[in-house]
Amino acid sequence: MTSNNAVGRDVDPQETREWLESIESVLSTEGRPRAHYLIDQLLDFDVARHGDFYGRVTTPYVNTIPVERQLPYPGNPGHRTPYQCVYPLERHGHGIACR
Repeated sequence: MTSNNAVGRDVDPQETREWLESIESVLSTEGRPRAHYLIDQLLDFDVARHGDFYGRVTTPYVNTIPVERQLPYPGNPGHRTPYQCVYPLERHGHGIACR
């Protein structure tokens, strides 16, 4: 296997195609969960071997609870905490004014 130290530059396009074809085959025969499992195993292997992780990881926020199923906010929203009175947010156009 060729070392790829230059991030973003494919130093072995043929090998890359073979890996992608393999994942495509797993996707079509065994499904997405299996493909994700294999990818996770590769990442775990890399971390175990090198002790760090380098890769593109994005986890955008997605609220999976529909609004109608969300629990009410705990406590009294009108109650002022000592912190809010020491550091009022009113000057920024929001927060609770302490008087």
